[in-house]
Amino acid sequence: MENDILFRKLSFNEAADFRQWARDEYSENYVPGQIMPTQPGIYHPVVNEQIEYINEKARAASRCLHRIKQDLNTGRPDELMAFLMDCELIDLKRLARGDFDK
Repeated sequence: MENDILFRKLSFNEAADFRQWARDEYSENYVPGQIMPTQPGIYHPVVNEQIEYINEKARAASRCLHRIKQDLNTGRPDELMAFLMDCELIDLKRLARGDFDK
């Protein structure tokens, strides 16, 4: 973890605002699945934690999209359907919206 001494302690509401800033920054400047770089020592640790969470979801979205494309290209819709059935509906909706909220 980054050196927290360089950054002030945030209230609950401030931390929520910082996390929202990271989500807004991602949605405005990146496409779903693209990795957003953290900035240790520049961004507050709360922002970097949110970015890491977003990146984790972006990597998962990228894997899902790759799998869907692979199954469609190989003509194996049964495997694709089985894969999609294993996904939670809420996760699929969030993936479609690019929603990576914690």
